[in-house]
Amino acid sequence: MDDFALLREFFQNRSQEAFRQLVDRHLAMVYSAACRMVRDPHLAEEVAQTVFSTLVQKGESLSPPQTVAGWLYNTARHIAMHAVRTEQRRREREQKALAMQSPEGEPDISQVAEHLETAMAQLEANDRDALVLRYLENLSLRKVGEELGISEDAARMRVNRALERLRVAFGEKGVAISCAVLATTLSSSLTSIVPAGLAATIASTALAGSAAATITQGATATMNLFNLKTTAAIVATAVTVGTGTYFVQEHQIERLAAENQRLTLRQEASKAGQLPAAAVSRASDDEIESLRKEASEVHRLRNELTQLRRERDEAAARETENQKLIQQLAHARDSALAHLRTDPRMMEAGIAAQRGACRANLRQIESAKEQWALENKKIVATPTAGIEAEINAYFRNSVQPVCPANGIYTYGPIGTAPTCSLAAAAGHTF
Repeated sequence: MDDFALLREFFQNRSQEAFRQLVDRHLAMVYSAACRMVRDPHLAEEVAQTVFSTLVQKGESLSPPQTVAGWLYNTARHIAMHAVRTEQRRREREQKALAMQSPEGEPDISQVAEHLETAMAQLEANDRDALVLRYLENLSLRKVGEELGISEDAARMRVNRALERLRVAFGEKGVAISCAVLATTLSSSLTSIVPAGLAATIASTALAGSAAATITQGATATMNLFNLKTTAAIVATAVTVGTGTYFVQEHQIERLAAENQRLTLRQEASKAGQLPAAAVSRASDDEIESLRKEASEVHRLRNELTQLRRERDEAAARETENQKLIQQLAHARDSALAHLRTDPRMMEAGIAAQRGACRANLRQIESAKEQWALENKKIVATPTAGIEAEINAYFRNSVQPVCPANGIYTYGPIGTAPTCSLAAAAGHTF
């Protein structure tokens, strides 16, 4: 089935198999185009997902002379351009924010220490669990999703939402801090060195019966105090070196930024049907002219393809007609031969013609014998048995004549006429 047949099958019968075939057929092209433009494999995956989501929304309106592949390519290009511009604007905002940062603009150590645990407590349990698993346990987003019983994309959305709510909680208490700094701070808390023997203490006290609860509470309080001091130290370092902490943790912040960008694309997937049109309105004149040339070239190629198909069909029709004529001629030939075989007059004429041809052959054999005898000075009655090959050299093209009725010739001695084995039966005489 061609692309439009698959589209019709999908929209009319909601055939998931038809849509999967479309995806399998064009995904490599769409993903490659997205990779070339966004230069980020993960972001290219999101672009490809958005392209095929747009096809689900708008594909029913596609019709020739458009092509599905061309439409998918243009849509991928527009969405990728939009993603690149969004990423550039995000980076520009981050650079401006970094340029404006100063030690005076960072939150006070005591403020962060005072409000961190309170702000974490204000989060809903699922948001707080997401932050703990992602940053404090240092799990990948896939593992976070498995722990929470959700998909990787849902885990990414939940972590980003929890970071934003934590930032808002700090803001309500008069502490201005960015999500990137919060993520870096939470991730950096993993560098804390656990006091020696603490794990053994916790394990033993957990098994100590009724006294375990008291000891465990003390150990938990010690851990909270230790984490609080660690956080304070990290913020103090950020205050001292300005934006240095950001660049030290740049790879973590870039990862978070990429995740935010992919989340943005997911959220915009629902309105992706309007995205290509918006992108076209912002395209440059060179891009528009390029699209026009591409459309003209596609139209020309489609016309050539139509002409070639027409010529192919005409050639196939001529071939079919020729086969019919050949069959008719073969039938007429067979009918004529059958008539000749059954007509007595024609049969008699054929026998007479064979008799005459055989007599002519016998005369040629006699003439060749005489020439051989003359040149080799042979007398009458000289036998010719065994020397037929020498006599055959005197025939035209050195080839012995053949009886038309499949008789066998005997040369005989010099001076004696040659004979045919059908002499008595068919009158093949000299």
